Amino acid sequence: TCLDPRFERIMDEFAEINRRVFRVFARLPVKFVLCHDDIVCTRGPICSPAWMHKYIFPRYEELWGIVKDADKEVLFISDGCMDAYADDVIACGARGIISEPYTDYKPIARRYEQDNLFLAGEGDNRILNRNDPEEIDAMVRSMVETAHMTGGYMMSIGNCIPWNVNPEGIKRYLDRSAEWAHR
Repeated sequence: TCLDPRFERIMDEFAEINRRVFRVFARLPVKFVLCHDDIVCTRGPICSPAWMHKYIFPRYEELWGIVKDADKEVLFISDGCMDAYADDVIACGARGIISEPYTDYKPIARRYEQDNLFLAGEGDNRILNRNDPEEIDAMVRSMVETAHMTGGYMMSIGNCIPWNVNPEGIKRYLDRSAEWAHR
């Protein structure tokens, strides 16, 4: 169905609804707008690049332009591995990407080192849950290394910290982050 040319009309209807939402966002007294759209899963894209370039990215550019014209920045959030679409999302006007540890953050940070890009979500709850001090320390060091490549970075466990994650691993992560993650 989504490959049928008539599908464009459905996407136009969704875009019109979203235009209204983004016009409201543009009037809010905030500096950032979070846009969450799960366009990827843990292994990468859900839809083909051709489909995304036809139906999604042009609409992102338009919608984000509404809030950017009001001097607001867009931070894009997606679960999964953003490697395939990070450049596209940034080209559409996102100031940053918040995702999960399935994303390879360092190449993204390197490509946009001079562009004041914001990144978050590189930390992995599976590492915290194993509670191996050396592994947690290595993860935090790696995150700090990425942070130094960007104009903005938030120490963050991208796949969240559910109730069953080892509290000792969480504490070690937070302690090491407080100790090492500063500019």
